[in-house]
Amino acid sequence: MASTQYEPRSSEPELREYLLKFVGGTTAVTKVFGKGMTIAYTATGRVTVTWSATENPGRFLGITGFCFQGTTPGDVDLFQLVHEAYSTSARTLVLNLYESGSLADLAALEWLTCTIAFTDAATTF
Repeated sequence: MASTQYEPRSSEPELREYLLKFVGGTTAVTKVFGKGMTIAYTATGRVTVTWSATENPGRFLGITGFCFQGTTPGDVDLFQLVHEAYSTSARTLVLNLYESGSLADLAALEWLTCTIAFTDAATTF
């Protein structure tokens, strides 16, 4: 039986998705993957994502999905992700990690994976 190929479709024209994964540490984070992005630990529970000067991601739509992972899953089950406004001039997005309502760092062997969506279209929202 032949498989049918489907054209990718989205409600938003020219959708661009960036996948980012990083692991925590002692007042640090380390990027696992995220092409065209760098990350920096800026304060307890705060991580800044920056797109390179050669990588213009487009118009920010939002974080469309995220998942916390840990070698002991119960250690990350209360974490939440809240992002700040995207800075178009600096191409940065600040991620805030909350555990039980307070900013908290991911420990070693605890990860965050998220999908960050942009569009190339000059859509008015």
